[in-house]
Amino acid sequence: MNSIQRESLFEAQEVGLLDIVVKNLRETSLLPKNLQVSQFEQLFFVGVSDFDFDSEIISENISQGCDINLETAALKAYVEYIERKAFHDSFNLGEHVATIHSRSDGFAAFPFNPAASSRLIAQSKARENALSEAYERFVWAQWWDDTSIGFDLIEPDYANTTYQILNTLKSLSCFKPIDKIQIIVPNTKKIKNHNLEIELVIVLAWFKDGGCATGGAAGRVG
Repeated sequence: MNSIQRESLFEAQEVGLLDIVVKNLRETSLLPKNLQVSQFEQLFFVGVSDFDFDSEIISENISQGCDINLETAALKAYVEYIERKAFHDSFNLGEHVATIHSRSDGFAAFPFNPAASSRLIAQSKARENALSEAYERFVWAQWWDDTSIGFDLIEPDYANTTYQILNTLKSLSCFKPIDKIQIIVPNTKKIKNHNLEIELVIVLAWFKDGGCATGGAAGRVG
């Protein structure tokens, strides 16, 4: 994996949405102090933080973005940074919206270019993303705790898959050999008040030497 400095990253980008976000952060003295860029296979990983990256292996002080496009990955990282900072600032001020929980679960931000897109569209996207994240946390917990909630189990052909993300996982096997991949889709019909066209997908990667890693996300169906 390779790392590059913040200046060289943004000098290489055309003027766009990422530049607007960074410019606004810099002008308000909120631009995070540290930025790290890594690449593995086709994926770029961007992390931004006001803390040293080697302070913890896993830390919520670091906002991450991942995408096959470097600029999109950086934009995701900065937007997550803004989202968390806005949440924690509200929490510290004791505002009602942020007093329910000390984490930013169910919170989302979405960037927009005032000259090219509508603020209302960005607001709609932010609301949808926030709802999907809250739904993900809620449904996953409900499904885990309630054994009466069924689920669909999908076992893709991991050895011969054409899905990019599974191919990336196969590449990671050189560090931690993976035996198989399973995909779980909880049946949400039994979950109280479920009337949304949102679906949760959970991915399990089983390691050959024991144990597994999980990841999941929810989004609109169709």
